[in-house]
Amino acid sequence: MDRQKMKRTIGRLGILGGLAAFLAFGLLNGALVGGTVGLDTWSYMSGGAAGSDIGPRVMTAVGMITGVMITGAMFGTFGLAAGRVAGSFILAADGTAVKTDTAKTAHTR
Repeated sequence: MDRQKMKRTIGRLGILGGLAAFLAFGLLNGALVGGTVGLDTWSYMSGGAAGSDIGPRVMTAVGMITGVMITGAMFGTFGLAAGRVAGSFILAADGTAVKTDTAKTAHTR
């Protein structure tokens, strides 16, 4: 397996790790914070406390879905970054990292 395929595979494993961490730690927090933001937004827009109408419920649901999506994207992105960095370290420790000659590349234009 060449270097790029190895980094890509380890990056994908990092995404899976990030999404697993999201399912374990981020799903409930994203829904809770998103729902709270939705209720606060409705209270701000209506000028009072949120009642039991359909408006606050819809705004809460939209806030929860948005919070979960943003949290999932963050965990996936950070998992990808961690996987790519781990892949670079693994490849460097394995000795398959490509070494460049800095003197040669500095004078090339």
